Amino acid sequence: MASVIQSFKLKEKTKKDISASSISASVAVLACSPLELVKMNSQVTSSNMTIRSMFKDVYRTFGMKGFYKGLGVSMIAQPGYWTIYMPIFNNLKDKYSNEDGTIDMSKKMGIIFASSSVASMAVNPLFVFKTRFQTSVLKKNVDGTLKHPK
Repeated sequence: MASVIQSFKLKEKTKKDISASSISASVAVLACSPLELVKMNSQVTSSNMTIRSMFKDVYRTFGMKGFYKGLGVSMIAQPGYWTIYMPIFNNLKDKYSNEDGTIDMSKKMGIIFASSSVASMAVNPLFVFKTRFQTSVLKKNVDGTLKHPK
């Protein structure tokens, strides 16, 4: 990753933004993937299962691998979003900040909106694919528990 970034003619700060945001987003995806899968599971089912029973159900049905369904797409989408967002945000913030380094709230809101809009448009198809992939594997029994894959 670092050699790819070094080959572009980017400011040093932008290179650091790209590296830091992609690494931190990758770590966050690994840590939060089980929570996200259970969250999606609760959103697409109509069962009255508790969060704890959903975790048990996913583990019992799929094992530890079940918590990481869609991980590949998540590892592209999340770091991709933050790799686009952070350099845009920081460059716009530097450009529109006052001489003393402060920035007006309205300008900051505009910068946040612009940065997140560009990043969202770029990676939204990946988020849609990830959501569909994660929820497509969640086949349910009549009682709301997960069906074992055959």
